[in-house]
Amino acid sequence: MKLIKFTFLLIFPSVIIGQNTECGDRPVKPQRIENQTIKNYKDSENFINYKNNLKQWKYCTSPLGIDERESKRLENQKQKRLESQNEEPINKCGDRPDKPKRPKGTSIDEFRQTHVHILYREKLKIWKQCMSPKQLTEPVFSKKKEITKSPCGNKPNKPLREDGMDHEEYKQTSEYKIYRSELKIWKSCEEDYKKEVLWGDCGKKPKKPARNEGMNHEEYKQTSEYQTYRQSFKNWKKCIDSNKKE
Repeated sequence: MKLIKFTFLLIFPSVIIGQNTECGDRPVKPQRIENQTIKNYKDSENFINYKNNLKQWKYCTSPLGIDERESKRLENQKQKRLESQNEEPINKCGDRPDKPKRPKGTSIDEFRQTHVHILYREKLKIWKQCMSPKQLTEPVFSKKKEITKSPCGNKPNKPLREDGMDHEEYKQTSEYKIYRSELKIWKSCEEDYKKEVLWGDCGKKPKKPARNEGMNHEEYKQTSEYQTYRQSFKNWKKCIDSNKKE
């Protein structure tokens, strides 16, 4: 019995403090003015406000009021949790493809030549490309926003080298030369597009005018073309710096 009383004495102050935090202190009863009748005192505005505040405070500190606040708190937590789940990034690449199991008695080389393993490798390659952080134009994770695709198209495919052909012979083939040319154009296009994405509405970087043959640097800097270029470049740089700060 003594232990129960001691436990109650320890817990009771914390309960009171918790109630005061939510409900505030108990309203203070206003003092009656000297020579004021009880009827006039109870009809006064101060006493009426006190009674209303006391009623609200008692309800706030009652078990019913505490239960109501707790229910609202739990409901708000649930609502916030649902909202945060809806805002979680979506992985458009899906899960990693499952590797097929190798049948017993089949060597690794034989298994790799099977249609199942070839199909698995193709899916895995596509998945890795999608998950790669280098996919600047098509981000892996997005919050249901429209994805801007690169206008440069897909990366050119490298032609296969025939069996028995060494590397130098392979590089001299027309297929490889065409591939290298297309790859160079594609890379240049990608670089320009990435710059446009980073530059945003600032436009392309102003192009520096060519210097006439025989003109020294000081004369070149005094030309109207160079002055126009410097002003355009200054405005462009200011726009880029402003976008970075945002």
